[in-house]
Amino acid sequence: MKSRRSTLFFLSVCIVVLLLGVSTEVAYPTTYDSGIVIHQKEYSLSSSLEQFVENNLSDVDGLGSLGTHSNFANQQAGPDATYDTLNEENTEPIATNVEDDYDSYVSDVDSSPDVGVETNPTNAQGDSLDSLYMTLQEVEVGSPYQSTWLDTDQYDGLVETGVTNFGTSPYLDAQDYPTNYMTTKAPGSQGGWWHFPNTTLTGELSINVSLYCWNLDGANDDGFDIYYDTSGGPGTLLGRVAQHTVQQYDTLQISGTFTQSQVNSLRIMLVFYKTGGTNNAYADHLRIGVSSPKVINYEADFEYSWSTADNDEGHEEVCINIGSFIGTEALNVSCWNGISWTQLGQITTSGWTNLTATGLTSTSYTIRIRGAESIEDAVQETWTIDLITLHTWSDQTYNYELDLEVQWISASFDNNNEFLCIYAGNTDSEDLVVEVWDGAGWTNVHSDLQANSWNNISVKPH
Repeated sequence: MKSRRSTLFFLSVCIVVLLLGVSTEVAYPTTYDSGIVIHQKEYSLSSSLEQFVENNLSDVDGLGSLGTHSNFANQQAGPDATYDTLNEENTEPIATNVEDDYDSYVSDVDSSPDVGVETNPTNAQGDSLDSLYMTLQEVEVGSPYQSTWLDTDQYDGLVETGVTNFGTSPYLDAQDYPTNYMTTKAPGSQGGWWHFPNTTLTGELSINVSLYCWNLDGANDDGFDIYYDTSGGPGTLLGRVAQHTVQQYDTLQISGTFTQSQVNSLRIMLVFYKTGGTNNAYADHLRIGVSSPKVINYEADFEYSWSTADNDEGHEEVCINIGSFIGTEALNVSCWNGISWTQLGQITTSGWTNLTATGLTSTSYTIRIRGAESIEDAVQETWTIDLITLHTWSDQTYNYELDLEVQWISASFDNNNEFLCIYAGNTDSEDLVVEVWDGAGWTNVHSDLQANSWNNISVKPH
């Protein structure tokens, strides 16, 4: 869009003001010098006065000039076949192309420290590839094998029938027979539900049930059937214990894995199993064993930041050059949006990866490079990086304009006839407008200069 007043691609001119003392014209003889007319007119009652333009230093509107003169002095003489060529000026900004390596590798915008081993981080800075690499290596952040025993701490007794409890509820919270225990010999008798304290372990948890128990009738005789439940149901039969006269722990493993919430909801019931003899079975101590397996997990997580980022260009990319992958794991690249990380993309191969710099709205910009496999990654990976840069650039656009002032500072202004005479040489297809300054603004006096001819414009009113 052309927003200022005069525009033309090419123009050759000679400008003169013709001042006449009277208004009676006798003749219009025109003299050519090598085909270029300067200006001559004859009048019968008085001689005329011609004043060539005096300077091109004027800036009455304070807007400055657009375009260039090839030789302004050529407007001040003639006819002599020499011209002042006017050329338009591109008013659009010059295209930019900025490569900006990161400023800091000790950023911590998420208040979470880097994870992994970072070697020679400054090698990923610079203006170009140089085969000097920064190395990133994952470290082990998994969890070791953990286990704990949880003694029963609550007994509801709501479905108890036919059993005898001794001591203080929950009766089976420690191996302390004969202080606290449960016994029965009635067929079909059962205790209530025993509950357990919450576990602090997380992940995929395993559970076993351990009961310190015995009977008085011998091997493969009376005992207890153990039922377990995690959802408030009737329970699931786990297995049979206490079919021996030796006082010992019988331990049964519950198949599958459980969440922390399921473990915390677990409850156990003991149902008496009668066969053969008529003597009692005893239960002294009930506990559950909760364990989490060793988890191998390698991770890498690093931040890089800019404090003087170019952030107002038409094209903005985060560009990362990977020298090598030692392994197959990809790298995720994210940017910090002030609250959380926003994914920019993924690096899956060596060489350049160029990602749109989403969120680049200020001079401060932070990215995170992280191993893509962040859960149970059993393989330690290593990457070498040659360069991390923020590439911003704009395309060149064009809007050519011409806006030039020329001036008379000693013009005669009390004549009956006053003309601005412009001889235009070759022109381009664009119209050239002529305006005069009235002290407050520009007034159009000619809408289109004609090429290779005189353009005589009355300026008496101005």
